[in-house]
Amino acid sequence: MYKEIFEGPKVNVIQMLDSRDQRVERQRQLLLSVAGGCLLSLHLNIPGPVKQSQTLQEVFDETTAFLQKQLQSLSRGDFVVDHEVTGSGGFLLLKGEPETVKRFLVSLEEEHPYGRLWDLDLLWLDDNQQLATIGRQDLGLPPRKCLLCQANAKVCGRSRRHSLEELQEAIGQIVQQK
Repeated sequence: MYKEIFEGPKVNVIQMLDSRDQRVERQRQLLLSVAGGCLLSLHLNIPGPVKQSQTLQEVFDETTAFLQKQLQSLSRGDFVVDHEVTGSGGFLLLKGEPETVKRFLVSLEEEHPYGRLWDLDLLWLDDNQQLATIGRQDLGLPPRKCLLCQANAKVCGRSRRHSLEELQEAIGQIVQQK
């Protein structure tokens, strides 16, 4: 049963916004700590008010171990990981051209069983020391597909086309199939 995956503390919008602000500052500080390169920011795409549970933390930890191994030749160290009530987050400093690294990350997302659950952002500091990022569309790649209907995931998410229960069941199936 997938329900136990989503048994954990509920968070509210204020907590999520505060967490996002803290994440942006953390990303900036990590990038300022090295000259050049980029930063992988990893989180899980988990809809609903529960962002952390024992199972979700295990999925996250397995993901960081996998990515650490796959990115070993590009890595500038180990993942910096935080397990918070608002979800787990990980950061990995990398060397390489952002476009090349992003293409590789997209291939990993598409190949790994948990890849649909990953939120992999690749960031660097631009000439003005501001955070810059690159998305799939910037590389001419198609957008991520919805877990349920294969339409553009962002469009489905914004329109709330699918119920929370449907999305959680799809996530549960992914986790249980692995």
